[in-house]
Amino acid sequence: MEPLNSSANSIGSIFLTAEWRKLAIVNYSIDPLILMPYLPNKTEFDLWNDKCLVSLVGFRFINTKIKGILIASKAENVTAFER
Repeated sequence: MEPLNSSANSIGSIFLTAEWRKLAIVNYSIDPLILMPYLPNKTEFDLWNDKCLVSLVGFRFINTKIKGILIASKAENVTAFER
């Protein structure tokens, strides 16, 4: 996938490129008291309609490149054979 403005970016300035596949998002409300022990100092919850929501996001990162170098894993190699 090409950058939106390829003239503004040279290949050397792009740190990470990848494709997101099979994205799944689940949002659910939770009692803020359960999360309170994990809240960093000097931060507060951002409530929506007076509810504290948690998001669980799952996805596959494929064709991941750092500084133009393909980062391959066994899982990516297996999926390449499934195509």
